[in-house]
Amino acid sequence: QLLSWDHTNYPPSSAYQYGIGRLDMYPGSDTPSGLISYRNSAQQKVVNGSRLNIPASFHSEANHGCCPGGTVFPMPVNQGCTWNPSLVTTIYSIVAYESRLVGNDALYAPVINMWSDPRFGRNSEAYSENPTLTSFYARAATDGLQNNNKGAYSYLEEDRAIAMGKHFAAYGPALGGLNAAPSDITPRTMFEIYL
Repeated sequence: QLLSWDHTNYPPSSAYQYGIGRLDMYPGSDTPSGLISYRNSAQQKVVNGSRLNIPASFHSEANHGCCPGGTVFPMPVNQGCTWNPSLVTTIYSIVAYESRLVGNDALYAPVINMWSDPRFGRNSEAYSENPTLTSFYARAATDGLQNNNKGAYSYLEEDRAIAMGKHFAAYGPALGGLNAAPSDITPRTMFEIYL
């Protein structure tokens, strides 16, 4: 069961009996020691409060860093300007390492949007408007987060995190440049650019 709460409050005690799949720990909202304390306390409640004693997964945003006191890197649009996928791999390996230090095991990154409208307020979260360039950087970021160079079937190492690419296909070309607005694109554009 996927029940989700963030670090600002604990789930109600009745939720533990069903199991909690995910707890969100957003960056900049606490100190590293505060996040670790929250994580350990919440995990203990999750494991001890459920019938099967299955631990929860801890998630966080990690577009260009992930935890208070951690390294803040340039936004992906700036990373895209480097033309250096190996640098992006290094950046996200550091992000994974720092996120694991505070207890996150899955990260909302990389952003795989491609923007096309300069009015869209989230353009800085994406690498480029070009699908080829975006795919190279998304792969580089994923390799850094998960250390994919060891092989597709290796276990996640202690200093790595699960990469959860976002957002939905065709999220970037929203009508009027508005966040979460509908996208009006043709099937051909959808397949050639966004899928």
